[in-house]
Amino acid sequence: MTSRTVILFAALAGAAWLAFFGDTTSSPHVVVEAQSHRAASPTIDTRATALQRPTTLEHLVPREKLLPLKATDATARDLFAGRSWAPPPPPPDPVVVEAVAPPAPPPQPFTFIGKKWEANQWEVYLSSNDQVHIVREGATVDQQWRIDRIEPPTLSLTYLPLGQTQTLSIGEAH
Repeated sequence: MTSRTVILFAALAGAAWLAFFGDTTSSPHVVVEAQSHRAASPTIDTRATALQRPTTLEHLVPREKLLPLKATDATARDLFAGRSWAPPPPPPDPVVVEAVAPPAPPPQPFTFIGKKWEANQWEVYLSSNDQVHIVREGATVDQQWRIDRIEPPTLSLTYLPLGQTQTLSIGEAH
């Protein structure tokens, strides 16, 4: 064996002895020295003064207090997410909600031509787009208009898509 190997082996044996038998005064608490005590003059032996002064124990602070990010926050999960230094956009102007009037039915496409009393009910003759319609109560015209009531001088009809009622003047009963 060379002297170099002997020296290395001795150093290894010394390190192993210190690891197992060296410091037996360990404590489960972490000893933290105050900052003002560390700033002692260089002529004072800091190890001797550390043993003579009382030590301060500090409690551990939970991670949630140190890092107040929520676990559900996307920025807490993605450490390399892009960040912007631009200020956030201004809040949108308050939306003014105007009362929207219900849709109005289209103007009546019917023109009154005449009426007739037959079989104890009125029969009315209406024209629209060059067509003549003979209607009675309950009839539907063009699948959009329902005749609700015929009582001279008015005829009541409902625009079916919107369910709105209108009247048409048909003159007095003779």
